[in-house]
Amino acid sequence: MVFTIRRNRYWLLYTPPEIVEETLREKIQDFCLRAKLEKYNIDSLNDLNSPIVLNYSFSGQDYFTSAGSVRILPQLVDVDTALTAKVMRNYPIDFDILDAKRRIMKFLFRKNFSK
Repeated sequence: MVFTIRRNRYWLLYTPPEIVEETLREKIQDFCLRAKLEKYNIDSLNDLNSPIVLNYSFSGQDYFTSAGSVRILPQLVDVDTALTAKVMRNYPIDFDILDAKRRIMKFLFRKNFSK
């Protein structure tokens, strides 16, 4: 996963790396109970003109809930796209805050993953 974050720069700069790593482990456990943090990297932390990029990867089991031939990822039910999902807008969205988040998620499946 890759998170682009403009806030929390202070926390990431001045928190001991062990605490940052432990916090990531806890967040991953919220996502998938038996997941294990494999690695993480923080880019652009000292560059105030660039957003912070927190890139981490983990592995785990029990991501999906089976529903017939469909797999559901219940961990993403909190992702609300209602504010940005419109095809066309008359006016831009203005949240009146200097904050930006972007999630990029990539899922790798084993070759023997079955439906």
